[in-house]
Amino acid sequence: MKTILVVDDNEGMRESICEFLRWRRFNVIEAKDGQEGWQLAIEQKPDLILSDIEMPRMNGYELLEKLQQDLDAAMIPVILISGMATVDTRNHALQLGAADFLSKIVPPYELLQVVAAKLK
Repeated sequence: MKTILVVDDNEGMRESICEFLRWRRFNVIEAKDGQEGWQLAIEQKPDLILSDIEMPRMNGYELLEKLQQDLDAAMIPVILISGMATVDTRNHALQLGAADFLSKIVPPYELLQVVAAKLK
């Protein structure tokens, strides 16, 4: 069973994504901000990370950059998500090395397609 780390400070959004992924038979771990996400990524070595961009303590961009500095964690694909889905936000995420970028209002089937593609 593949493990996905979901990082989002919005509890409702985080729980919704986690519930959906668990229903699809993924093992899911949760973090409420980038700092906690980084610690869990180093400890748990998930197969994929889904992270919000705008969060306190450490945002999604900072989390991505910090993960890339660790040899093991740098291999984990990171999909950044944001409620502010602009072309510039997407381009910045991809330039930093994100595996993909999604809007927070992405339909569940599209989220599942992207997650499945990045786990192959």
